[in-house]
Parts: sequence; C-alpha cells; structure tokens
Amino acid sequence: MIRIGLTGGIGSGKSTIGRIFSALGIPLYEADKRAKELNESDIRIKNGLIALLGNEVYMPDGHLNKPYMASQIFTDKALLSQVNALIHPIVFEDFDNWCEQQQSNNADIVVCEAAVMVENGFHSIMDKIIVVTLDRETRIKRTMLRDKSSYEQVESRINNQLSDDEMLKVADFTITPDDHQPVLQNIINIINSLRNKQTKS
Repeated sequence: MIRIGLTGGIGSGKSTIGRIFSALGIPLYEADKRAKELNESDIRIKNGLIALLGNEVYMPDGHLNKPYMASQIFTDKALLSQVNALIHPIVFEDFDNWCEQQQSNNADIVVCEAAVMVENGFHSIMDKIIVVTLDRETRIKRTMLRDKSSYEQVESRINNQLSDDEMLKVADFTITPDDHQPVLQNIINIINSLRNKQTKS
C-alpha cells in the first residue's frame, strides 16, 4: 500500500485536493482534524497537556480550551515544542493504525492531508509527497474570505509557515489548483502512475 502525504501552505487548496482524492475512492486521513479529536479523546494527550499547561487547558465540559492553549504556546516556542512532541507521535500512531485498517479493506493507496507535515517529520513515514502550491496573493485572498481575517493576519500566518520552496524540496508531485491547470486530470494521472509502478514491481 502506498502512503501519500498531501501538504501545502494556508489557502493553497490542499483540503479541496484531499476531497477530490476521497471522491475518487482513495481513503483520506485528515491529520489536522484527527489531531483535534485526539486532543479531547486520548488520555495520554489530555494528561500531558494538563501537566504542561494546567487544568485550564480543558473546559468543564471536557473540550479543549483553544484560546487559552493558543495564548500559552504561541508566545513560548519551547512550550510549543513540548506540546508538539506530545501530540505528534500519538497522531503518527493513530495514522499507522488507520493505515492497517485501510490495508485490511484492500486499499492500495491512501492519502494523509496535513498542514504541518515536513516541519514535524510526518513526511518521513510517507512513500510519496504531494505539495499543493499557489501564488501568495491568491492564497491570502482565499484565506481572508474563508476565515474573515485581515490581510496582515493572513500574511503573518503565511510567514510563520514553511515556504513553498522548502516544501518542494521533498515533493514527488506538485499540484497547482488555479484556473489554468486541469487539477482533476493531474490527480488521476498521479494515481494511475503510482498504480502502474505497483503493478510492475
């Protein structure tokens, strides 16, 4: 089974690309969404976050207190690294378990979509990496519209992410979801290429 890592900067359209893979019958693991679920369901993460950030990190109903957590970790890089070191291995483990389940269902290809894939080493457990790229101004406009954020807020978020050039260093494939690229055909070509190589090997 081939594991594809799908990543790209904010506003690049990687989530849409992920949904297209899913619509074509390729199982999709949404790492960011799953991490949020694990933050509230995995006892190892809950105990670890409380130890690092205090009881206030969870609200009385058990949900993560996201504003509080953000206020703590985004002003303290050392603390952010500790939180990531706690959460990321558990997400990797969850992904491995999910892959085993997909393989038992006879899946030959799976896709893992994650915003922070290269930075946390997630790319190292993938067989192939797809990087979704798009020009900076289009990404900013899309994100402003989606998140109701200001230009400066989005620009700041982009500046804090790994650049496209850095991500492209580990890319096996690139997809550019603009008006000039046949995205669906590009995705089908990638799937067919990987399946042909599997058959030959």
